[in-house]
Amino acid sequence: MSLRLKAGFAAILIMVSGFIALAAEAQQPAPNPRIALVIGNATYRDAALATPANDAGLVAQTLQAAGFDVVGARDLDGQSLRTAFRDFLQKAEAAGPDMQAFVYLSGRAVQYNGDNYFVPVDAQINRDADVPIEAIRIADFAHALAATPGRARIIVLDAARANPYATQGSPLAPGLALVDPEPGELIAFNAAPGTLAGEEEGPYGVYGKTLAGAIRQGGVDIAQAFDQTRVSVNAETQGALLPWSASKLDGPFYVFERAADAPPPALSFAQTERRPISSFPAEDAYAAVERALALVTATDDASRRAHICALGVHALADRLADDRARGRQADVDTAQRLAADPDFRPVALPVSRDYLAREGLGPTFIDYMDNWKGFVAPAMAAAP
Repeated sequence: MSLRLKAGFAAILIMVSGFIALAAEAQQPAPNPRIALVIGNATYRDAALATPANDAGLVAQTLQAAGFDVVGARDLDGQSLRTAFRDFLQKAEAAGPDMQAFVYLSGRAVQYNGDNYFVPVDAQINRDADVPIEAIRIADFAHALAATPGRARIIVLDAARANPYATQGSPLAPGLALVDPEPGELIAFNAAPGTLAGEEEGPYGVYGKTLAGAIRQGGVDIAQAFDQTRVSVNAETQGALLPWSASKLDGPFYVFERAADAPPPALSFAQTERRPISSFPAEDAYAAVERALALVTATDDASRRAHICALGVHALADRLADDRARGRQADVDTAQRLAADPDFRPVALPVSRDYLAREGLGPTFIDYMDNWKGFVAPAMAAAP
């Protein structure tokens, strides 16, 4: 065969190989934009937890049923946990601009210097300064995920639990630190910042079980699902546990779309804010009040929050069931009207825990407000 024929044959082979490669690439399915990372850490070296592994399994099954590509793991040590976070970030980047990420971390988490850390099962935290060495800072992961193009990012820490750490030196602050979600992100805790969930016998924890049920509802926005979870958990635990969430999602997000023949979803806050509480079902009423109160507590003006709390707006949520039974017309927009009151007169700050209790607030919510700088006086300090 002449050199010219050989060169021509080689060129044909290259062209054919190129066409085959392009065809194979065209046949490859696009990556699933719905991705989830679900971790349940239970077998800690000091004492095992009863519910995280089961809760993680329940949430993973729910997300799989919704079409998420779920990466699940349990009882991860430090190296495995770091690898799982790194691999998930790579998966998020490959998912494309329609990426929708759901991250559920169940186990133990601690706060240190205003940041929250998820604790691997092999962590040895003898002093508070061991936290950033032994545990994983969630803010780093959340920031990297927020920087990845996508539609929505949900991060759930079902991990505000008592722990045996930092027995030497300064003790760790209880619970999780109050944080601001990244743009395009919703972040949720199983307990309000600064508070702890109690020990549970299992097989499932009240928060994980309730959340899995809430997000399974078709046509319910994810923010509303977390509102429902907060109300249901608080009621089921008789006020002992108050979950928390904050959202900066760009728009509504549904884990399950509403079926064509499904009953209409519960009313949104926008639909109910001008109606009296007594006119709609108890669960919708609680959710609407929670959303109204969130409008007030979101303000950075601590003295205005104090005034509103002093007028008993937050106590409305605790008294709601009784109010509805008596047919009182408690308007959801009360908080908004108070915030715009031109005759507003703030109370002096800080206020004492006894003062807030006299205004009708429960101990769990007072613990939550203790995270507001300059709002709640130290126990021994004089206050109104």
